[in-house]
Amino acid sequence: MRNTYINKATIKNVVLNESLAYENDLLMNRVWYTADASLIEQLFKKFQNGTDTVSSGRFWAAVPVAGLAIRKIHSGLPQMIVNTITDLIVSDMNDVKIIGNADEITSEQQEIWNDVVKENDFNELIHECIQSTLIDGDGCFKIRFDSDESDVPLIDFASGDDVEYEYTGKKLIAVKFKTIYTHKNKEYELIERYSKGRIDYRLYCNKKEVALSTIPDTADLPSYIEFEKDIMLAVPVSFFKSTKYKNRGKSIFDGKTEAFDAYDEAISAWRDAERDGRSKNYIPEDLIPRDENGGELLRPNPFQFRYITLNGGINLEDSKIQTQNNTIDYAAHQAAIAQTLDLCLQGIISPATLGINVGAEASGESQRQKKDMTAITRNHITNKLEKVIKKLVKTALDFYNYITTNTEYDVDVDFSFGEYGALDFGSKLQMLSSAVPGQAVMSIETVVDELWGDSKDDEWKAQEVARLKEGNVMYEEVPFPDDSSLLTEETTEPVPEEA
Repeated sequence: MRNTYINKATIKNVVLNESLAYENDLLMNRVWYTADASLIEQLFKKFQNGTDTVSSGRFWAAVPVAGLAIRKIHSGLPQMIVNTITDLIVSDMNDVKIIGNADEITSEQQEIWNDVVKENDFNELIHECIQSTLIDGDGCFKIRFDSDESDVPLIDFASGDDVEYEYTGKKLIAVKFKTIYTHKNKEYELIERYSKGRIDYRLYCNKKEVALSTIPDTADLPSYIEFEKDIMLAVPVSFFKSTKYKNRGKSIFDGKTEAFDAYDEAISAWRDAERDGRSKNYIPEDLIPRDENGGELLRPNPFQFRYITLNGGINLEDSKIQTQNNTIDYAAHQAAIAQTLDLCLQGIISPATLGINVGAEASGESQRQKKDMTAITRNHITNKLEKVIKKLVKTALDFYNYITTNTEYDVDVDFSFGEYGALDFGSKLQMLSSAVPGQAVMSIETVVDELWGDSKDDEWKAQEVARLKEGNVMYEEVPFPDDSSLLTEETTEPVPEEA
């Protein structure tokens, strides 16, 4: 019997080069959002390098042969995705309510927060937060108090490009906010470092620290501000966790660059096919239109003069113009567009949410699943945002109370988003009425209140209820039928006794 030996595999050092740095990824995502075809093409050509064959092979990086042009069309889909999701979430946002055991304190804190909402245009601030975070991956709220500007805290939102985070393990210990200033043709960077109970200010020029007094915009800033309360006036925001950059959020565009590029290529190819598929006129040289002034042959273009010179190849008879009609494979182009669109939207949003026709060929189950994708994305974001906003409100109020009265109040924050896709009142009423025909599905008091709302006072509503109840049999106090009462006499049978 021979002995068998297995040599263990040796570990090989593998070095992989990232195609883009974090800042470049941010730039790419922002350019996608602009929906500007010219900017997109410029960016992709700038990102090309000799070692990255993926980048150089993209449609937007393609360079035409000298004398020819490549018609590149951008769908605007990335911008549409972000704007639709943002509007969808903001439209379902409920008001913030301050809750607590002491009514007087709760009411007072609610009024303070209402003033904060007005002063900071809170709905617009949240809109900016969602939009920016979807594009950049993360961002951060910054709370400040300036009595010269406002009597209540001021809240700013900084995008992912303007913030850095400091962690010890998994614990956030500080947030750095970056602001760029230009003074006397020099660029300066202000770093505001927010940590618990402290804010530090540093000014840099060419990565070297300089005095805050160097430029007028920062001359009045102290080197630091310290306060006794253990609170950080910075509240980070992220919806998805990046797998590429540690302790950073993930853009909703991450992993979609190839799909967006392919989608634009499919659309551009379709439009080119339509242009090239127009009828072609084969014209002998002596019949080609000429410039009236110089007598030069007029060059054809894709929109007006569509002719091809005959050099004896096609049946040339007595200098006659011949026309060739072409056909376009619309089905193939539409299939390519639909497939690449599906790649763009997978895991993000339903085509129906964007107002895109999913096609009659799609099954009902397939369409339902795609529609559910919007709800999954929306609910994931709102769950994250609810926690962020609660923390933001609590931090702002705690800081305000500390600055003004140095008092800490025992209050909490109640905030949520509406239910996505819930039926409106009219639809619910119609459904209930169909389920129990001939029966009152709600009290007449509820009907009057829903009908008139705040347009009538309680006394008027009470009188209206009395008038409607008078002689109205339907709204007599009748118990709501149980399941058994909905059965007919024919379907109701006595239950036989057990033998």
